[in-house]
Amino acid sequence: MRSEGGNLLDYPEMNLGNILKRAIRYQASEMEKVGTFAHTADILIREGNHAIATFNMHQAFELGFRFLERICMGKARVTHSIISHINYCQRYFPTLRPFPKTTDMENNELLLLLEHSYSVARYGNEFELDRAQTISIQKELRIFIGSLEAIFNRHYENCRMRIEGGETRLPQKNRDDKCSHGNVIEPSIGQRLREIEIDHLRFMEKVQELKELQTNGQ
Repeated sequence: MRSEGGNLLDYPEMNLGNILKRAIRYQASEMEKVGTFAHTADILIREGNHAIATFNMHQAFELGFRFLERICMGKARVTHSIISHINYCQRYFPTLRPFPKTTDMENNELLLLLEHSYSVARYGNEFELDRAQTISIQKELRIFIGSLEAIFNRHYENCRMRIEGGETRLPQKNRDDKCSHGNVIEPSIGQRLREIEIDHLRFMEKVQELKELQTNGQ
């Protein structure tokens, strides 16, 4: 049994095609958990329970980061700190950065509210934030979920094409219309998702070019 945070897909005896199928099942399972917390947060926001809604969004962010770390990096960081997850992923996924308005994460009020919500909202009654702040965090979560899906799809296709060859098979979702559980995405969020996906694609192309240069140089 592997330790928590280990790579569930590292099975040297498993057929590569079966590993791809397992990756799809794992992605569906983990993103369902993320979507459940996000959907619960939506309900709590409508009810005016902003503190517990933010705690649920924290859980969605944390599970999303852990999924991506395990599936694409090989090992998840076992921590409840969203800032720690952002820093951990920075080298591998520089475009995956929630709350990008400031380069100094310690000065980002919304990120700090999300960071503290795990312990304060869960175990105390002194955690408060207003509706506008909660809605802003909700928008960042929707962008984050879309980014996770885009990164997974890109990495899955890279692996599949190296194993099987051929054209892209994954269906392209229209993120301009819906997010998880039918939430409408504002045009500005859809635009940011497209920009993040383009940036990530360019980054992965540069990584591939470096790998080819290193291989040819050996």
